[in-house]
Amino acid sequence: TMEEELDMQDFKKTDSMEQPMEEGPSAELEQNVEAFIQVLRDHQEECERLGKYVEAEHTKNRIKLLLEQEEQKQLEELKSKHLNQRVAIEEEHLEDFNAFNQKWERQMREFEVKATEKEKIMRDRHMKEMEEKTNKLDKTLRNEPKPSSELLNLRRIQQNLARQKDYQEAHKVQMKATHLEKEEFEKWQVVRENKIQTQIAQLMKRHATELKSLQQRIQSEVDAQKKTRANELQELLLKYNNLKKEVENQQQLELKRMALRPSTSSKFSMTSPGKGGSMMRKSQMEIGNPASRPSGIQIINYFYF
Repeated sequence: TMEEELDMQDFKKTDSMEQPMEEGPSAELEQNVEAFIQVLRDHQEECERLGKYVEAEHTKNRIKLLLEQEEQKQLEELKSKHLNQRVAIEEEHLEDFNAFNQKWERQMREFEVKATEKEKIMRDRHMKEMEEKTNKLDKTLRNEPKPSSELLNLRRIQQNLARQKDYQEAHKVQMKATHLEKEEFEKWQVVRENKIQTQIAQLMKRHATELKSLQQRIQSEVDAQKKTRANELQELLLKYNNLKKEVENQQQLELKRMALRPSTSSKFSMTSPGKGGSMMRKSQMEIGNPASRPSGIQIINYFYF
């Protein structure tokens, strides 16, 4: 019949209008979704009272769609806020970690410079001491040995024979004395060199002990700084992990609260038509600046035309 054809056209119109709504020019309408929905609820009730069931069905579906969109929007906003929080934590941790590395790299460089300077000062002092010791030994230990009594006796005999004009015997004694003098000189050179080397070796041993002790102290300080750095790094990572865990727990709690709270559609469905519904609508419509609230005609025009 003609009436059935009109009803089918109305339902087709309803299907086409349930597609996602494009963003309209009215930002004011989007700022007060509850007010819009309440006006649509009024319109639904009016259609129901007048027997316009097709239009009432469409309005009901439109209300449901708006509520679902609003809940999805709130969920997306919450997830976006959570993501921003996690990113902020990561960025802050990265800044702290970079500052931590820069501080310790600077401290270790400064320590290495000071340690190298200390070792250089000690080596220079050792070199100076070695030079002074060598010069002192060279001066205190004469090059030629003290003549032995045997050599002195041969020299006296040589001189007596020469005064007696016994030159052949004097020459023989002279050759013997010269040979003995050479032997004593060579022996003295060995003894002298041994004395120098012994004292030089003692000085070198003392220097090596001092240098090793300094290097051990430096290494102990390096190990202590490494331990301190590791402890501070552990504290930094613990702080980051605790903060991250705390934020994650808080975010999980917020998501659970959102999932467990009554949906917007349930809240509106609790408002039944009649006197109670009218009082609720009146209370909601009185919120905010009256001049900024959309009228019923604006709402209907926005959603239907």
